[in-house]
Amino acid sequence: MTIQHHIPDETLVSYAAGDLDDATSLVVATHLALCPSCRRSVAVADDIGGAMLDELMPSRMSDDALAHVLALTERPVTEAARPEPAPSHAGFVFPEPLRRRIGGDLDDVRWKRIGPGVQQFKLENPDSASQARLLRIAGGQGVLEHGHTGEEFTLVLAGGFSHGIQSFARGDVEWADAEIVHHPVADEGEGCVCLAVTSGPLKFFDFFGKIAQPFIGI
Repeated sequence: MTIQHHIPDETLVSYAAGDLDDATSLVVATHLALCPSCRRSVAVADDIGGAMLDELMPSRMSDDALAHVLALTERPVTEAARPEPAPSHAGFVFPEPLRRRIGGDLDDVRWKRIGPGVQQFKLENPDSASQARLLRIAGGQGVLEHGHTGEEFTLVLAGGFSHGIQSFARGDVEWADAEIVHHPVADEGEGCVCLAVTSGPLKFFDFFGKIAQPFIGI
């Protein structure tokens, strides 16, 4: 497997710093489990961050600083914390960070049909900054042409899709923002399974898309 399309560098740096929302952190961690190149980039960002911390001058702490830190450690841990990537995924469609969140693999997903040849499964997120969903698209079918009101990360987990001259296969990530308009179509044959994370609703231009959007929540 040769990954051609990666997470943007600025997003990897934010991930290393722990600054991403839950859904975006999940798609990055899932990509990292498949991508040695991006894992190396995150490791470099971690090293740089550690070096910068070492150079900071010490400052006087408030009298209640210890009590504040101890209170934070008593809070329940959520998946919003940056999950560690797990490169081992032999025999599974979903890499470990996603498999842990789903509680299983592809066969355990309860799909909901949202259009001809298109099914989705929404993941629950501890915060509402972004929405994560799994999409399964039959071969030759696609998502209607759309734009974006925020960022969109689409990570291929099985099969592949294309639009224009660009093609995306397992491990590839397509990143889009408000300037991008596209019409992804799943590869013929097995189609495509992907993890999509959006920080805002999509913008459909087709009449059917505009009518269906409130019901499918995408």
